Amino acid sequence: MVAPFFLKWKLGNTLFPMMTCLENFITPLLLKTMKNIYVLYFGLMVFGLVSCTKNSVEDWKTIKKLYRNYKNGEISECTLNGEKYFVAGQNAFDAGASIYNKDGIKVGDCNYAWGVVDSLCGKFQACEVVYREEHHISGQAAVDKYNLNKGIFR
Repeated sequence: MVAPFFLKWKLGNTLFPMMTCLENFITPLLLKTMKNIYVLYFGLMVFGLVSCTKNSVEDWKTIKKLYRNYKNGEISECTLNGEKYFVAGQNAFDAGASIYNKDGIKVGDCNYAWGVVDSLCGKFQACEVVYREEHHISGQAAVDKYNLNKGIFR
């Protein structure tokens, strides 16, 4: 019975000063750590806001529509007299290309194999391939400028 009483007395007399000492030691560390945590959370929020910017592609709906129809082919952005057009074709030797305006409305065909060639064909001033499938029949490298193949909008 002497030992428990002694332990109670000893712990009771030393526990409070030990807790005070520990609290005085840990409090500055916690304050510094909490400050670091707040800075970290603020940095993550800023990074998240910057990363989640809206897609800056003007004709995103048209590009998505064309991708759904021509994901096994090639899509190019072209300009003619300051207006944007899209030229898209399937991945086949005798498949022609179709011309779409910026709203996704078909305005012409360039099918040299079957004889249907509209007046717009060959008049585009600047064309850039924005999508080409990986195993394209032309043997050219795959292109995915707008990350269409990632499945973001499917």
